[in-house]
Amino acid sequence: MNTDSSPLSTSPDTLSQVLDTKIDKPRLGQILVCSRVRGKPSPAQLKTLHDLSAHNNRNRGLTGVLLCDDNVFVHWLEGMNDYLDEAWKSIIHDNRHDKLVVFWECRDAPERLFGDWTMGLRDTFVARD
Repeated sequence: MNTDSSPLSTSPDTLSQVLDTKIDKPRLGQILVCSRVRGKPSPAQLKTLHDLSAHNNRNRGLTGVLLCDDNVFVHWLEGMNDYLDEAWKSIIHDNRHDKLVVFWECRDAPERLFGDWTMGLRDTFVARD
């Protein structure tokens, strides 16, 4: 029997439990945000926004979708919490937004809902035309 009280000299089951509690594992987060933007973006501006968001999200390992209707955006973003926080800071410091409301946030999501989309885009205003 091992009498050493060091966590590293314990049995594998106990070591596994120690590692699970001592190492801060990255967690999947999700956030649903609604924002009002100043002025209605043109289709070209939406395309530019989509392309830039998809590029940034790909680099951060984020996925999600952006829904827009006139000047109202609904953002769904998901990814590791550190990268999600970076994206959120970028959104709140973007002077194109007039108002931001967080409708839902989860810091320990079980899985991605939009895992195949670095940034899906649906412009409902254009779809009605």
